[in-house]
Amino acid sequence: MTPTAANPTEQQLEIEGMTCASCVRRVTKAISRVEGVEDANVNLATETALVHFDPTRTDLAEISAAIEKAGYQAVLRSSTVDNPQEPHVDEAATAESGRDVRRAEELVQLKRRWVTALAVGLGLMALMYVPLPVDAMEPVMSIVLVVAAITQWWAGRDIYVAAARGARHGTVDMNTLVTLGTGIAFAYSAFVTLWMGQAEAWGLPLHLYFETALVIVALVLMGRWLEARAKSRTADAVKALVGLMPET
Repeated sequence: MTPTAANPTEQQLEIEGMTCASCVRRVTKAISRVEGVEDANVNLATETALVHFDPTRTDLAEISAAIEKAGYQAVLRSSTVDNPQEPHVDEAATAESGRDVRRAEELVQLKRRWVTALAVGLGLMALMYVPLPVDAMEPVMSIVLVVAAITQWWAGRDIYVAAARGARHGTVDMNTLVTLGTGIAFAYSAFVTLWMGQAEAWGLPLHLYFETALVIVALVLMGRWLEARAKSRTADAVKALVGLMPET
């Protein structure tokens, strides 16, 4: 018979960076590979992982390191160690309040970013239809380059950072696809803007795609904002239902 832990530990971790079902599988596999982990339940909707493990064979540091090696971030959320009947009402309420604040701040930030990126992208798209004299094209293109670069990085930095982190760990996800698409569009447009003569010599069309990259980033962020808002409303509804449960 295989020996089992006398007092298995249960820990709930917040997982940052998950965007799809493949992320869930990757995180689950990373946790399950840690020696001493008995079970791991990863939930994309709540962005949490409930882990049962043998504290004599592994610990949270090793589990968190495995999650980070897979390209994600782990934060301790709650604990039911040793005495699951011990009341932790105040700590749980404080943690829940903190999560609500972070969730509200995330919604505000996401909305601000996608609205700004979409507005700037549509503005640059409208600029394409404005008749400009030939001698004004080059300075206007330079200004557009600066505006697009600042807006795209400010709005999509979380996407690009997540893609870079995944690349360092040899993983690809939706962030990688968005980074490739918007990065190539921006890089080509920047090359045409900065080295127009070289682009003409190579026979490259002098087309700009700054607005395309910005609109893609805006749509991705809008989708995440809608998802986060739906999660927040669902969590509030579940808490309201739990509050209706009789105490006895």
